[in-house]
Amino acid sequence: MRSGGVARRGRLPVVVTVLLVLLGGIGVDVDDGTPPGDHADTIRPAPPPGAPLERLWSPPARAEPAPGADTVYPESASRVWERTLVMGAVGSGVTAYDLRTGAAQRLPAPEVGATVCTMSSGIAGTVGVVLWSSPGPNGACDLLTAYDVRTRAEVWTRRVPALPRWAAVGTPIVLADGVVAMGAAATADTGTGARLSTVAAYDLADGSARWSFPVPAHDAGAGSGRTWVQALTSGPSGLLVGSSASSGREESSYATRLDPRTGAVRWSRRVMGGGTGDGGLFTIVSADPPVLIAHMRTSEEGAPRILVLDDHGRITRRIPPEGPWGSLALPYRAGDDRGPRSSGMCVADGVLYAPARAGTYTGRDRHLPLRMVALDLDTGRARWVSDSPGSDRMFDVMLIAGVDENHVYTVVGDSGRDASGAGHPRPGPHGFTLERRDRHRAGRVHTIASAPRADPGTVQPSTLVERRGDVVALIPRAYDAGLPAVYGPPAIGPPPPG
Repeated sequence: MRSGGVARRGRLPVVVTVLLVLLGGIGVDVDDGTPPGDHADTIRPAPPPGAPLERLWSPPARAEPAPGADTVYPESASRVWERTLVMGAVGSGVTAYDLRTGAAQRLPAPEVGATVCTMSSGIAGTVGVVLWSSPGPNGACDLLTAYDVRTRAEVWTRRVPALPRWAAVGTPIVLADGVVAMGAAATADTGTGARLSTVAAYDLADGSARWSFPVPAHDAGAGSGRTWVQALTSGPSGLLVGSSASSGREESSYATRLDPRTGAVRWSRRVMGGGTGDGGLFTIVSADPPVLIAHMRTSEEGAPRILVLDDHGRITRRIPPEGPWGSLALPYRAGDDRGPRSSGMCVADGVLYAPARAGTYTGRDRHLPLRMVALDLDTGRARWVSDSPGSDRMFDVMLIAGVDENHVYTVVGDSGRDASGAGHPRPGPHGFTLERRDRHRAGRVHTIASAPRADPGTVQPSTLVERRGDVVALIPRAYDAGLPAVYGPPAIGPPPPG
C-alpha cells in the first residue's frame, strides 16, 4: 500500500498503527489529494456491531427441473423493481413479492402456458418488462410484455425475434429514454450460417419497434461468423453496449455508445482483440464514465484489466486488479460467460469502489482479510483502503449493496464453503453483516446490521445484492445455491397490555 496518507500522521507510533490494522475495521487514507490534517479520524477501530437483522421471508422452493430441461440461473429471472421482488423460472410463471412483507401476486402471462425467460434490470416510472417464451416444450423466447408494478397488470405485449431459451438466460434488457432496449437478439444468416446479433429497441409506451443495431464485426477478420452482446446498460450519455465478434480463429470485443431514442452510433471502439486468439470476456461497471472489466484470452496486455474510457470511447487508463491495495475481487473471471454481477463494484463521482483481498489473490488464499478500495479513475491510484471488521473466516465474501451521496454500503458474509478447490460446505451457522463506509473520510466503517443464518450458499461471490431502505435482498446465482432471502429489522410488536 502507498504510504502517503499514513506518512502524514508520523506522530502516531508504528506499533499503534499495526495494532489497529490487526483489530480490523479501519480506514486508511492512501492518496486523496487533500492537505495534511484534513482527516483526523482516518485510522480507528470499528464500532461494535449494529442492530440485528432477521430473515423476513423467502419465496417457496421451486420444484427440481425435469430431466433434460434447461438449467435455470435465478439471477437472470429475478429482479428487484423498487419495493417489489419479481421472480420467475423456465417452466413457471412470474410472481411479484412485496419486498417487506413477502405478499405474493402472480403476473398475468401473455399466453396460456408461456414461461419466463428474463426481465428488465429495472423499471421506468412504474413499468417493468418481462421476456416470455411461447407455450410448449420447445417454445422460443419471443413474447415481450410490459407491466405496471403498482397494479401488477399487463400494459402491452408484442412478439419479437425469437431467441432460444439457452441464449435468453442473462439477456440484458434496459429501459431508457422511453425505449426498451434488448441485447442478444440473434438471427442466422442463411447464406453463411453465421449468427449475427443486434440490440433491438421498442417503444416503452406501446411496444412498437423503434430501431435495431447490428453489433460490430468488421475488425474480427473476414467473414465474421458470430457476434454476441455481452453487456448492456444506460447512463446520461446514452446506452453502452458491450459486444464481441468471432470469425473462428480471431475475436474482437467492442464498446459502443448509442442514442437510445434513435439507435444512432455516437462512437464504437474495439477494446480487446483484433489478432489471432485475442478477444475475451468483459462486463460494464459504469456507463458514465465508461468503465469495463476486461478478461483477455491471452496475457499480452496483462489480463484482466479495468479499462476506463473517455467520452469518445478511447481507453484512457488500464488499472490492474492487483496493486498496493491488494487484489480486487472482480465480478467474474475468464471462462465464466454467464454475464456481469451488478453487485461486484460501482462508480460514483469519478471513483471506483471495489471489494478486494488484503494480499495477492490465489484460489486457496480466500482467508485473506476483506477490504473496500476506492480507486481514482483519473490517476488509477487508491484514495483509501478500508478493511472489514472481523474478516478472517475462510471464503468470506464482500458485495456492494449500494452507494449514496456520502456512503458505500456492503454486505460481508460467510459463504458457508471451505477454501478447498471443490468448495465443500462447512458445518455450523453462517451469517453476514451490513456495513456502511464513509466515502469522504477514508472509508471509515460502521457495522449497521447483522444476521445469523443456517443456510450456507445464500452469500457467495456471485450473489446479487439489492438494498432498498431497511430491507436487503440476497439472490443466489445458481439453481442449487439456495433460495433468495430477504432480511430486515425485526417487526415492532404491539405494546404489552397495561
